[in-house]
Amino acid sequence: MKQILIELSRVPRRLLRSEKDRIIAGVMGGLGEYLNIDPNILRLLAVALFIVSPAAMAILYLAAVFLIPKAGSNKPLISSLNLSKHSTLIIGFILFLIGALLLGPSTIATAYTILHPLRFVMIFQLVASLILLIAGLILMAIHLRKI
Repeated sequence: MKQILIELSRVPRRLLRSEKDRIIAGVMGGLGEYLNIDPNILRLLAVALFIVSPAAMAILYLAAVFLIPKAGSNKPLISSLNLSKHSTLIIGFILFLIGALLLGPSTIATAYTILHPLRFVMIFQLVASLILLIAGLILMAIHLRKI
């Protein structure tokens, strides 16, 4: 019995997307299982990083979805990538990136929008970028829940 436990402890752990502890695609659940950390802590950290840099966090999360295999699978999603199957995800990501690029420095500038002579243009840019960000996030989340 002791030898079986020793053999089991030598089995290398693999980073896999979680099937049972998932909110969107199981990335944080799988990372939490791999690191023996509560996935909710990782989720809070991901939200904080998303607030700081939404485009970078979205790129990192999507890279993790495509590169980390799902639990019960040996191949990552990118090995069987079918662009027509993931068109919703791609469209959502493009909308999200356009919104993030439009948002860019205008978030810092919103403090003086009232005094700025082009305040209506800046407000329109801010609203348009937020709409694109939210639409892109919704499209990506819907698609990632199915993966």
